[in-house]
Amino acid sequence: MRMKAGFLEKLVAKLDRVDPAVVQSIVDRLLKEKGFFVQVFEALREGVILLSADGLVNFTNAAACRFFGLDAEQSSGKRLGEL
Repeated sequence: MRMKAGFLEKLVAKLDRVDPAVVQSIVDRLLKEKGFFVQVFEALREGVILLSADGLVNFTNAAACRFFGLDAEQSSGKRLGEL
């Protein structure tokens, strides 16, 4: 799926104004569409680390890997304190 230029920037800018529960609901739906989910979070300049309900790393974007010196594959399934 190809998105229009600027779409992701507009989406990210609007997330600050949205209720966190709504954002969580959106993220949950996006998890079902992994390709879109990865594309959005990899486009962010900010580091993103998503944790499961039990505190295990589900996803680490490239910005977080650079900032923390992590390897996304090796981080997956570990607790934040183990990284």
